[in-house]
Amino acid sequence: AENDSERERARKRLTFDEAIGLQWALAQRRHGDLARSGPPAPHRSGGLTDALMGRLPFDLTKDQRTVLGEIAGELSQPKPMNRLLQGEVGSGKTIVSVLAMLQMIDAGYQCALLAPTEVLAGQHARSIRDTLGPLAMAGQLGGAATATRVALLTGSMSAAQKKLARDDAISGEAGIV
Repeated sequence: AENDSERERARKRLTFDEAIGLQWALAQRRHGDLARSGPPAPHRSGGLTDALMGRLPFDLTKDQRTVLGEIAGELSQPKPMNRLLQGEVGSGKTIVSVLAMLQMIDAGYQCALLAPTEVLAGQHARSIRDTLGPLAMAGQLGGAATATRVALLTGSMSAAQKKLARDDAISGEAGIV
């Protein structure tokens, strides 16, 4: 005969077992073979990262510079980076993430920025394009010689719009998707 108390204890135990299993898998991934290989992306002088830093209409805060330095150092290593960037709304997380993505693009890679909603994805795409200005206009009149593109890909886009975004990603024209 099962009672509510036993059922609750069993549920808590299963929840605990699942959490331990997940943490174990993450620890294995972090310290296993997968953690030993990844694309090194050292900072490249004169690249998009430096170009954006030179055109920012503001100075990064001490905290932004600190975390950007840590991220840049980790991206330079030949192992995957796992990092959670936290901060209040308006604290400058987006500019730090854009600068980190530019370091990857400077090294020849592409980046994907995932957003939980289409509205937020659209806002991020506009914000990044506005921040980059001519640095986000590869192949366009007025674009910088070393520019990249920002492609937006969402579920509600038309088939033709999705194809254009995918083509930009596949061709490498879009450094940020």
